[in-house]
Amino acid sequence: MNILTGNHDGFTRHALDGFLFQADSKLDCSVFEDDDMIDEIDNFVKDYLVTFLQECFNDAGGKLSKIPYYLYYPNTGAAYDLLSEKWLE
Repeated sequence: MNILTGNHDGFTRHALDGFLFQADSKLDCSVFEDDDMIDEIDNFVKDYLVTFLQECFNDAGGKLSKIPYYLYYPNTGAAYDLLSEKWLE
């Protein structure tokens, strides 16, 4: 279920979504034509960014939460559970 709301600028957005991190937003589009480069970027994000965000989550007391928190990886549809610290099947 998607809950939509309008913000002060009149744009519609999801009320319960998190933030979007787009590492590729500043890259030259030709990078996306190289499958090996894409795989390298994907692996880097999974190995380092997820680890960094997990550490930040833990340091901020996120483990005390009673609601789940996930990092969703749109390229593959994979999701990482910040409470259990593992990728979901």
